[in-house]
Amino acid sequence: IRNTYDIRVRNKFHEARDFHFSLTSDALLRIQIEGSDDLRVNVPADSTHLQRVYVVAPANSAAATADRSELRLWVEDLGSSSRVSAETIFNGKGN
Repeated sequence: IRNTYDIRVRNKFHEARDFHFSLTSDALLRIQIEGSDDLRVNVPADSTHLQRVYVVAPANSAAATADRSELRLWVEDLGSSSRVSAETIFNGKGN
């Protein structure tokens, strides 16, 4: 099962910055970034970047078969090590 999330990253610095994406959850989930094998994106100076992110649950896992699982998506500015997060829901098949 795969859910799609669009994350807007704003770089307010006057230089390009790398941002790293991750997640935390009690459920067995993994994160992928559209168009990249890495979990990083480079955002040009003084700009906003819209990144599509996929969260995947293995087939027949608790998250895949449940109605919903809580998770937190993280974005870290690798230049300053500051992080922000947002709580969201992973939607499985449910009963």
